[in-house]
Amino acid sequence: MTLDFVAAGVHATALAALVYAVTRLVQNLRPSTRAGMWWLVSAEFALGWFFLVPVHSALPEPEHLAVLPSPTESAMAAGSYGTAMVAHAATAWTAYALGAVWSIGFLVRVWIGMHSTFRLWKIGRAGREAGEVQQRMIRRLAAELGLKRLPRALCTTELSSPAIFGLFDPVVFLPSSFSELSEGDQRLALIHELAHIRRQDSLFAIVPELACAVFWFLPIAHWVRNEWVVQRELACDGEVLERTHCNPEAYGQLLLRIVESQRTAPPSPALGVVSDFRSLKRRLSALSVGANRHRSGFATVLAVAALAVPVAGRPPTGSAGVLADAGFEAGSAKPEAWSTGAEINGVAYLWDRSVSHSGGSSISITKSVNRYFPIAQWSQTFARTGSLPAVEFSGWVKAENAGKGVLDVQFRNADGVVFAHHWVAYFGALRFDDPGATFGWKLVGGVATIPEGTAYVSVALQDYGPGQIWLDDAGAWFTDADQTDPTNGLGGPRS
Repeated sequence: MTLDFVAAGVHATALAALVYAVTRLVQNLRPSTRAGMWWLVSAEFALGWFFLVPVHSALPEPEHLAVLPSPTESAMAAGSYGTAMVAHAATAWTAYALGAVWSIGFLVRVWIGMHSTFRLWKIGRAGREAGEVQQRMIRRLAAELGLKRLPRALCTTELSSPAIFGLFDPVVFLPSSFSELSEGDQRLALIHELAHIRRQDSLFAIVPELACAVFWFLPIAHWVRNEWVVQRELACDGEVLERTHCNPEAYGQLLLRIVESQRTAPPSPALGVVSDFRSLKRRLSALSVGANRHRSGFATVLAVAALAVPVAGRPPTGSAGVLADAGFEAGSAKPEAWSTGAEINGVAYLWDRSVSHSGGSSISITKSVNRYFPIAQWSQTFARTGSLPAVEFSGWVKAENAGKGVLDVQFRNADGVVFAHHWVAYFGALRFDDPGATFGWKLVGGVATIPEGTAYVSVALQDYGPGQIWLDDAGAWFTDADQTDPTNGLGGPRS
C-alpha cells in the first residue's frame, strides 16, 4: 500500500475516534447530525487517500521513490550490490502481492454490491403496481414531505418489509402483506420510507459502501458504516414521530411486528424500515428519548468536516523547494536556471518540448557511446542556507534503453569547487551486462547529508550512458532527515 493510502486510513481512524467521543459527550445531538458526522468519516475512508492535502515532509515515500545506489566496482566485487538488488526486488514483489490481495477484496465487495443492485432491479421489473389506497396515501405523504418527484410504488413477494430503491427514480417496494396493516401503521411505515427519499439516503449510501470496499480489511471502516446506518434510520424514525405525534411505544411495536414477519433483510442497496436487524435494539431504546429532546449540532458537523481534510506527509505537489524552474518551462534556447555539462562526443543535451511529466517540457540527455567519463549532466547550483543537516533531491524520470542514470547531489566550498557528492538515486540497468532499461515516468530521489565546509549545493541529472533519460518536476529541500542509505552505505558520499 502506498503512503497516501496508509495516511488516509490512519487519519480516518483518528477521525472516527473523535466522532465517537463527541457522540458520547454530547448525548442530545439529533440523529441527522450524528449521521452527518459518521458519513464524513466514511467519506474519509472512501476518498481521503485521493484528496490528500500535501504537507512538506523530508522523508521520501519508499514505495514511490526508487532510491538505489550506484553499482561501484568494490560493491560488485564483494557481491553486496547484487544482494541489495535482490532485497529491493523482494520488497517490490511484496508490494505487488499486497496490491493483488487488496484488489481481490475490493473487487469482491464491488461484485456483491452490483449483484444486489441487479437483484433489486429484477424485483422491480417483476413487481406490480401497488393498490389505489397505497398509491393515494403515497401521493399525499410525498406532498407533505415536499418531495419533488413522486416515487413509484410496487408490490412484490420477494421482500417481506417496505423498502426503497433507486437514486434518481426511486421505487417504494411494498410486501404483499403490507395491506394487512392498519391504515395508521401503513402511514407510519410510508413516512419512514419517504423520509429516506427526501434525505437522499440512497445517494449518500454510496460513500459508506465504497469505504467498506476500499478498506474491506479494516473492521473500523465497517463499524463506521454501521454507525451511519443506525443514525440514518433514527433520523427517519424521528421524522415519523415529529410528523405524526405518534406514541413512540406504538411505533416501536410496529417495527417489531415488521421484523417478526420479515424472512430476510432487503439487499443492501435498498433502504428498509427495518433494513438492519442489529440496529433495531438501539432504535427501540432511542425512541423513548423523543424528538423534542434532540438539538441540532450544525457547528459540530462543520468542525468534523474541517478535521476530515486528510494530510499527506510528503513534499507539496508542484513545489520545487529551493530549485528554480523545476518544471523546465522558462528560457529561450535552454532552461534558463539549468546548466549543461561539458560538450562530449556522442552526447546530446536536449530541452525536450515534446515529452513531459506535466507542463510542456523536460530536460533530457542522450548518450550513444558506451563509456562513463566524461560525465554528461544537467545541473543547478544554489547557496547552502540555514542549519538543516541534509538536502533532499527528487524528480520524475523516464528512460529509454538507459544503461545508468543518477540523481546526484554535489557539495561545493566557498570557491565553488566540488569536494564531495552523493548519488541519491540510481535508475537504469541493474548490472553492467544488463540491457538498457526502458520505463515511463516514475518518481525517484533521496536524501544526502551535507558535509562540513559546504557553501553551495548542486543537484544534477547525470547520464553515464548509453541510452536516453529525461527529468521533469524536480524538487530540492533542506531537511533534518537521515541520509538515504538503503544498502549498507553503498550509495554514500564520495570525495
